[in-house]
Amino acid sequence: MTSLRDAPGIRPIASRLGILGKVGLIRPDPPRGGPLRNVPQDRAVPHLAEALDAATMRTILQGALFDDRSATNARTAKAGCEVRRCEIEWVKYRPGKNCTVAYRLRLRDRATGQGSEQLLCARVFERGTSLARFQAIRLEDLTRPRSGRPITHLPDLDMIVWAFPNDSKLHALPKMLDADCLRGELLPTVVEAAAGPGWQIHDVGCDVVQYVPEETCTARVRARLERGGTGERRALIVYGKIYKEGQGAGTYGMMQQLWESGARREGRLRMARPLAYDHELHTLWQAGVPGTALLEDDLTGHHTDSLIAKAADAVAAFHLTGVSCSRSVELAEVRSRLQDMRRLLPQIAPCCRETVEALVDRLLVQGEQLGDQPVAVLHGDLRLRHIIVDGDDISLIDVDRVCHGSPWQDIGSLAAAILYKGMLTRLPGRVIRGILATFNAHYARSVPWKASNAVVAWYTAVALINERALRSITRLQQDTLHRVDELIELASRISRREGTQW
Repeated sequence: MTSLRDAPGIRPIASRLGILGKVGLIRPDPPRGGPLRNVPQDRAVPHLAEALDAATMRTILQGALFDDRSATNARTAKAGCEVRRCEIEWVKYRPGKNCTVAYRLRLRDRATGQGSEQLLCARVFERGTSLARFQAIRLEDLTRPRSGRPITHLPDLDMIVWAFPNDSKLHALPKMLDADCLRGELLPTVVEAAAGPGWQIHDVGCDVVQYVPEETCTARVRARLERGGTGERRALIVYGKIYKEGQGAGTYGMMQQLWESGARREGRLRMARPLAYDHELHTLWQAGVPGTALLEDDLTGHHTDSLIAKAADAVAAFHLTGVSCSRSVELAEVRSRLQDMRRLLPQIAPCCRETVEALVDRLLVQGEQLGDQPVAVLHGDLRLRHIIVDGDDISLIDVDRVCHGSPWQDIGSLAAAILYKGMLTRLPGRVIRGILATFNAHYARSVPWKASNAVVAWYTAVALINERALRSITRLQQDTLHRVDELIELASRISRREGTQW
């Protein structure tokens, strides 16, 4: 299996070229068919409750997207598709600003009885701001989906709805899913970089493997090649990752540096090979890496210690690459985000206000006492889904957030990810402590800086708040929202040196 995973998002599969209206989805979390409890009361975004109620949106989307509002009689108006089911696949909530929601619709053609699916991406804007944004959209640039309208404005909800493959910020999506465009325009340079000159592209297939609305979309492209004059044939699989405007080029440059680094050439660092970058379409092309994410491992098998040890070696090699990077994360920025969480968390979990305020105050004081930190090349988003296991080999993927900073920030992020996985799967405490101890011991042997238990504990507690609790809030997932209390309490115990044995 080839893995190329990103931040949690929608993972459509099997969208063969030319069948844009039928997109299958792999769900990282169960879809929601009913209303979400405990929807935040946000004065800036007052329509959250309606947007996050799938039953309500089913009715609204039926009338707005599929019923013919210009029809002269009721029979004609109801002649199109019927929305049989509406599921919420993905949410990104930005408190006080907006909320993006992806809906998956199950449709039935009333005339033929044929079933189909359609993915919609909707953004709920601040009160009174959606109309101006809608009027600024060039409708002639949009691609018509198999069913319904490419874009719809719902003024009563201050919502704009985009029908996949249209996306407000990923304008290259339709081209990526067009076979002729891929074969004639996008792939030739990529094929030459991956396979060498002289190959002709005879057949192309494309699956969308991961889609984060308004952020990125990754497609797996399969091509059948033939070398002119010799008749030699071969198959090629490459991945194209579309970014919103202004993103992607820096990641490609960083991947090139990492690929040329001594750690990669000597085999201490495994990663995807960068192939090309399309500046016009903001698309990064790369080879895949074989394996599955460490996130999918149960972390209880006899091979776990070996995997964790190899992961620690890989992270150490990454930290020591010495590549040039213009971005850095300072301790002041980490503390500032803590202050933001001090204000935000009580809005979502009011009963935790006192605990959160005491916890953040304690972490801020401790942060002033950390002392000088070593500076390393950080992955910047180090979690279990970005560590790929292939037998005895470990690869690190998704380097969009590479930066300079304290190595303990990466280590704290990974420790928080392991603790969170243990929380979700109810791993025994001794198993989690063993995993963390193994990782820390092997990492310490591979780097020149000395570990500090207090510093690692501080960054872990911070990551539980700034990363894990924040994701639960911004995704508004009912099955993880109730974990916010647990995350806060665990971070509090760790900050008091009670949560685990460092």
